Amino acid sequence: MAQKQTGEFVNARGQKLVTVAFLPPAPQPTVASFLYHHGMGEHVGRYDARFAALAEKGIATFSFDAAGHGNSEPKEDSERALILKFEHTVGGGGARRGGRGDASAPSP
Repeated sequence: MAQKQTGEFVNARGQKLVTVAFLPPAPQPTVASFLYHHGMGEHVGRYDARFAALAEKGIATFSFDAAGHGNSEPKEDSERALILKFEHTVGGGGARRGGRGDASAPSP
């Protein structure tokens, strides 16, 4: 059975984004890795069955709820799925190391 792991990271705007990973069952080797970024108004929970099926075939699958989607912040209705800048959609806006921030990261 595939191994599901969840976590979170903080982007450069201080928002917690929820992550998910589906790993092949031990001792099956990983033959490939797949990173999935969901579409507008979606969330990663919709893809659990598909991600698990990929992991069963040896494909480690990684994804996250984008800002304002699913279980990620912001949670306020007025900011759900709101994209003010295209730069906010790529790479989570620059992840902070250890949740404390990176002084070299560009300002939001």
